[in-house]
Amino acid sequence: MNSRFDPPLPVVLAAAGLFAVALWLRLMGTDWDAWANLHPDERHMVFVTQDIQRALEAALAEGRGWWSIWFGPDAVFDPRAEGKLYVYGDLPLIVVTLVSRALGATDWGSTLWLGRSLTAVVEASTVLAVFMLGLRLVGRPVVALAAAALMAMAPTSLQLANFYTVDGWLSALSLWALVPLAALIGPEGRLRHAVAAGVLAGLAGACKVTAVALILPALVAVVLVWRQRGPRAALSAGAAGLTAGLLVFRLANPSAFAGTGFWGLSLSPDMLADFAEVRAYIRDPGPPSNWQWLAGYPTSALARDAFLFGTGPVLGLLALAGLLRRPVGMAWLLLAALAGHLALNATGEVRALRYLAPVVPLAAVLAVPVLARLPALALGMVVALGVWWGWGMVRLHDGQHPRLIATEWMRRLPPDTAVASESAWDDSLPVWQTFPAAEWSVMPGPFRSIPLGLTDFQEPDSPARIAAALDEAEYLSISSGRQLEVMPRLPERFPTVTNYYAALLSGRLCFERVLYLDRGYPLPGFRLDDRFAQEPWRVYDHPIVQFWKKLPCFDRAKAERLLAGQE
Repeated sequence: MNSRFDPPLPVVLAAAGLFAVALWLRLMGTDWDAWANLHPDERHMVFVTQDIQRALEAALAEGRGWWSIWFGPDAVFDPRAEGKLYVYGDLPLIVVTLVSRALGATDWGSTLWLGRSLTAVVEASTVLAVFMLGLRLVGRPVVALAAAALMAMAPTSLQLANFYTVDGWLSALSLWALVPLAALIGPEGRLRHAVAAGVLAGLAGACKVTAVALILPALVAVVLVWRQRGPRAALSAGAAGLTAGLLVFRLANPSAFAGTGFWGLSLSPDMLADFAEVRAYIRDPGPPSNWQWLAGYPTSALARDAFLFGTGPVLGLLALAGLLRRPVGMAWLLLAALAGHLALNATGEVRALRYLAPVVPLAAVLAVPVLARLPALALGMVVALGVWWGWGMVRLHDGQHPRLIATEWMRRLPPDTAVASESAWDDSLPVWQTFPAAEWSVMPGPFRSIPLGLTDFQEPDSPARIAAALDEAEYLSISSGRQLEVMPRLPERFPTVTNYYAALLSGRLCFERVLYLDRGYPLPGFRLDDRFAQEPWRVYDHPIVQFWKKLPCFDRAKAERLLAGQE
């Protein structure tokens, strides 16, 4: 391991250039849905941010000072003050609120734009953290830059950088916390490194509670310092890091505490109630969001999706090879962080790929010793392959969203056309933009919306109800695979819906498919069919969208028999 981080100026400039490229790739994808706000978690984040923006303006208008705003009895930065459920940290909300106020841009569209843009900046900084850790690990700038480039093109990192959610913030700050920890266990380690690690860990915790995974690498660092410099140095470092982390968490996540003033450290009962509500929610088989997991998603499927669309196969293979090496020094920090994140995010009821975001940059650093053994030509080819694979996500965020294309297609339908939608659970068509462009000033339609209610509780009269809705409809819209790809995998629970999709897809229902939009994962020169991957990876930015037209042969009585399984 390189004992010090002291790269020459050309290396620093190369790292800065790589960061600039990574940031450009992320910022040019912020309008991936043409500002139609098609990510439900983002919509919630914007709602909560706007609540805080209004509360801040009201507090300032009353003449309250910043200390009172931050720690006073009326919690200005409380995302739950308006009764909304919120189980993440305050830091992204506070940063977006303060920046939006400084810019005078607090409307819905500007808040969404700022949320995505600031997330892109924070997430792109992870490239620099990978470079710094990689250079410290092997002391070879070219290898560290190669690892950072692979991180810059990791599919999940590129995807999450364009979503105003907390995952990109958590991923970046969690890795940055390891940078001073790596310095702490080196010969130049000082108390200031422990303090810096605590500050960054506190900021990560102010994004999401799963940053508690950083306790493991922190403990490893304390043990290593104990072995190198004795118990006094280890205990001092541990105490300094813990104190700094708690202080920063108190500052950056004020809504976690119910007490008045800085030292009011009693935990917020509203926050604890929200955590309890979410735990109960994810264990409830009733909500549609849980059906994809109930239908079966084994650990092997999560590993497959993480390999293909988390790190990408190039970085994934290199990281796996790196795990086979005997850990020394800094590698113990990486392994501890990896174990912590996997234990928290890969073993629960909900195993969404985005929860593994902090693992992706760790994979890039773990790959560094393997990259160091490659000859120059092979190293270049590996980076080129990583760029090629990651470019599929860049292409997915080029603004050609299937729901936008379907909305344009709907312009050919006359007003008052009866269009059936699957359920209120999914985004319906057409969609509108937060920043309307000129061509969007007049939306297609208006159309007559016919709800099929497919996610409603299944009753004996469900076949008759759905058949009556189909009889009234002229077209069927399928905005994504949220129902089609999940509910038929639970046929005993949803027999009517299972029969409905079987009859629709076979043609027996007498509807003809007239529009089918499936981008897959569009690699340069090759389209990978990713329908096998988990729903959260696909449904927000590249869902499969379909339109079906009713044919003259449709018969309501026959449709009811088909849905009841009698034909």
